[in-house]
Amino acid sequence: MANQRTLASIVAGIVAILGLTVLIVVLADQRAPVDYPPDSPEAAVQGYLQAWDANDPAAAYAWFSADAQKQLAFADYRPVFAEVQRYTEGPDAARRSVFIAGTRGSGDRVTVNLTVEEVYGTGLSLNTYRSSRSVAVVREGTSWKLVEPLVWLDPAPLNKEPGAY
Repeated sequence: MANQRTLASIVAGIVAILGLTVLIVVLADQRAPVDYPPDSPEAAVQGYLQAWDANDPAAAYAWFSADAQKQLAFADYRPVFAEVQRYTEGPDAARRSVFIAGTRGSGDRVTVNLTVEEVYGTGLSLNTYRSSRSVAVVREGTSWKLVEPLVWLDPAPLNKEPGAY
């Protein structure tokens, strides 16, 4: 009888620890976005990512510098944007979070360093991957703009072949 009580206590302890772990993970994932000054390089990257999350290619494209827009016309960007959005949505897609880890450089051209966290799967098959990315931004007038045309955080294909991405 004592062995059964000991076993029940161990199982209850394990369940309590697992429940607490899940609660901590859920609460830690409830981080609020940071508000950056609107005229900062970080706000430019954040604005671009918010446009991406809103599935708004015109708003995302507006965050590109004049040189980036010369490299890739909006008419060529829009279908690539739509194609990548289609593959990054749905129940099997990774859940992504992007955290600004700092800014390097000074003057009118800086690099915003990011930490990207991607979570795949659920339950016991849950996997989390972290990677670093950098986004170069340039000041144009009073605004900061992304130096290169991006599709999410990857360089956009600059060739004009359909389906090349």
